[in-house]
Amino acid sequence: MNQGFIILWQHHAIFTGVIEAGKLHWLNESQPMEDDSHIIRLRAFNKTQEYHFWRSVVQIKGRLRTDNEGNAQDIVDTEMVLRGVVATKLFKEMRATERDTILIKTRNYIEVNELGQAGYVDSRFLDFDLVTI
Repeated sequence: MNQGFIILWQHHAIFTGVIEAGKLHWLNESQPMEDDSHIIRLRAFNKTQEYHFWRSVVQIKGRLRTDNEGNAQDIVDTEMVLRGVVATKLFKEMRATERDTILIKTRNYIEVNELGQAGYVDSRFLDFDLVTI
């Protein structure tokens, strides 16, 4: 991934980073622990793909979701107001003012099951957006 964002959840903190020209720059004052035993979840994403890893009992599982590859699926794009540690770190990076709000854009993938019921089967982060209130 050459451009995008990364969010890393570890047992002791949440870390937010920016990927530019293939290089990762953490926005936090401290750095994540390099030992993978501290990883809870990691999402590296941009407008076309997302790498998503999560801890499941004792192993780390993951997937790569790339738009317009594989089977065609119905999607729903949403935007949600972002608060907390991740938003705080992005405010400075995005040059936000006190009148601004950061939104996280997500894409939700829909499939129909064998009973004919439609539901979300996956979701991914797309981007952050800065809006002025």
